[in-house]
Amino acid sequence: MSIFSYLFTTLMYSVTLIALVISIKYYHRHRDLRVFTYYILLSLTEDAASVYQTIMGPDKFIPSVIHGVIANIFMLTEFSIFIYFILQHISTVKRRRAIQIDAVLFFLLVLWTMLRDHRFIIHAGLFPVESFFLVLPPLLYFFELFVRVPSNALKDQPSFWIIAGILFLNCCSIPLQFAKAYMGRYAIEWYNLNYLLYVLFFFLLVKAYLCKPEPQWETAAG
Repeated sequence: MSIFSYLFTTLMYSVTLIALVISIKYYHRHRDLRVFTYYILLSLTEDAASVYQTIMGPDKFIPSVIHGVIANIFMLTEFSIFIYFILQHISTVKRRRAIQIDAVLFFLLVLWTMLRDHRFIIHAGLFPVESFFLVLPPLLYFFELFVRVPSNALKDQPSFWIIAGILFLNCCSIPLQFAKAYMGRYAIEWYNLNYLLYVLFFFLLVKAYLCKPEPQWETAAG
């Protein structure tokens, strides 16, 4: 591993750990953010599998399979969590249906790829495809923000920071992943830029956790 790669991976692991600590500390502050604590834990598990494969050697069969399986689980879980979270903040039926169709198409594509290749490990080419299918849902969320008046300032809404992070992460990830094929021997160093995208996303996730919760008004029955 080059110094460049080491610095980027260390930064990502450190920020991910910080995000995990914050998510645990403020676990009960925002009910709809609790799922991201488990998302961060899974991200760290995938990071650990990547480190294990690096230590054991990239050509070793068992470490490669372990990392591949965990990476696939992370991708599918990440997609599901992002879609689920965005749906919670979409009010119109037509936009919700469009997001659901988007998700179904992605999972059908994943299933077709698995059946075609006759193996459990998903083809690496689906990672940019995941990013492609994660662009439309955030765009629909922001479109809805423009056509209705938010109940409070956007900077105080955790959903705004997280969904903005999802959009930025995936919009930038698509060209980055496709360009990797043309980087030659610099492909690994180039792909390390993907770590910076996750660093920014986890920072925005932390910002979301630090937002003050909306006041809960109790109403008496009868």
